[in-house]
Amino acid sequence: ASHPPGSDAVEVAIIVVHGANRVEEGYFREMVRIVDEHKSSEHTLVVAPAWGEKPCSAADWSGGTSNQVRGDAQAPMWALVDRPFAASEARSWTLGGGSVQGAHSFEVLD
Repeated sequence: ASHPPGSDAVEVAIIVVHGANRVEEGYFREMVRIVDEHKSSEHTLVVAPAWGEKPCSAADWSGGTSNQVRGDAQAPMWALVDRPFAASEARSWTLGGGSVQGAHSFEVLD
């Protein structure tokens, strides 16, 4: 996210959902650049969720430096699913699927 949790300055939020190539960091940086270009960064929160398909703890995500999350919190993880008549598997989050921990991707966005 482009602002820390609980920031009082945020008036607008933009959620950037990455595509099939899974380059959420690139999408995030590009949207932050656009917001900065329009002189709106002080009041605009940019979030680009990463829909994980392998285990990831708070320590893994932050390189062990985060003081925002305590304990061994685990990020939700979405599995690959077969798509009949398609050349490749789909990531279940793209279909609103549930994570291994139970959160459905569309519920997370809502």
